Amino acid sequence: LRAFIYQCQKRTSDKLPVKKLFNGYLSYLFPKNPISSALVYTAIPDKAEIFALRKLANRDTIFLDIGANVGVYSLFLADCVKEVFAFEPHPETAKCCKMNFALNGIDEKNVVDMAVSDSTEPKYFSNQAAASPINHIVDKKDNAITVLSTTLDHFVQIQQFSKQTPFILKIDVEGFEYEVFTGAKHFLSEYNIKGIIFESFSTKLAEIIKLLQNNGFFTKPIGDNNMLAFKSD
Repeated sequence: LRAFIYQCQKRTSDKLPVKKLFNGYLSYLFPKNPISSALVYTAIPDKAEIFALRKLANRDTIFLDIGANVGVYSLFLADCVKEVFAFEPHPETAKCCKMNFALNGIDEKNVVDMAVSDSTEPKYFSNQAAASPINHIVDKKDNAITVLSTTLDHFVQIQQFSKQTPFILKIDVEGFEYEVFTGAKHFLSEYNIKGIIFESFSTKLAEIIKLLQNNGFFTKPIGDNNMLAFKSD
């Protein structure tokens, strides 16, 4: 019934419908956005991943949502952490994420409209419409846009986070997870990271797991296409 009503609203109204999430936060349902649609058809998309991160969080925790799209993971975690930062380089998608943050009283400055990679050089980024969740870094400028880029090592340095601050992360960058981890070697070795959810599509998954294990993480599959990295404690 909810899905039927949502489909009717999409076709007959210019007003964006809003979904109340299980933790009381709100999310706009953006037309033609698969993440928004998932909120209609499933109460908690990626439920196992969401609750694994929530279990690792406390009120001192910083959540880094890398590849945030419209920020749904951030909204699912915002009530149980100190602060969230959502990284989304596509300008239209970042705008949607900022709208979701503003809807919930979260500072829009916490949406970082940059790609996260292994360098701070600008990157080419695919340009599919409707806040597509499969936009990603590409090698050529054809049918792409240029976006700013950062590394996690650079970001935590600029933010001047204490090394004792607990962190949890979600990394969903359409196969470019290895580049994110490569740009986070100091972060992984020196900071208090409690857990990381990341997609398992990377062709360098074995290298990612080895890098994590060398920094004291255990890894295991979680959900359909993700991995959970965590410390033994």
